[in-house]
Amino acid sequence: MGLVPGHEICGEVQELGSAVPPSKCGLREGDVVVVYPWKGCSNCEACRAGESQLCEDNANGTTDIGQGANAGGYGSYVAVPDWTLAIRLPKNIPPKIGCMLPCSGLTALSAINKVRPALDLAIRIRGFANLLVIGVGGIGQWTVVLVKSVFGDKNVKVLCADTEQA
Repeated sequence: MGLVPGHEICGEVQELGSAVPPSKCGLREGDVVVVYPWKGCSNCEACRAGESQLCEDNANGTTDIGQGANAGGYGSYVAVPDWTLAIRLPKNIPPKIGCMLPCSGLTALSAINKVRPALDLAIRIRGFANLLVIGVGGIGQWTVVLVKSVFGDKNVKVLCADTEQA
């Protein structure tokens, strides 16, 4: 079988494998799920720290879903190699949005979490904070949306810069 790309996956569970414990996984046939694409080895330091996207044994992406032996979301069906990678999508999130959460959504949230201490400090000292998002493609747009969710009614102003005018 050749490579079937596509790492931003959302779809309906067609069948649970025989090794999947239904009472533990909480998934049923017909559930709409998103798939976290970075399986990792579960043994290296990065995986043990919960950072499977940085798996030391996966430098070439060969265990990622949509690369190597794990066919991706452009296929008609995707065999998810570990049931913990399938996460039920809430009914109020459309699949065309949900499929982006495990990759671009988490990438944006990770960036926000890294600057959060500085933003929280600015809010405490000045009563407001400014955040500059450089590059307002897909991940930049997620960042703008998620800052509002993370900081709620706190006074955080988001400024955007890009090489193209929107």
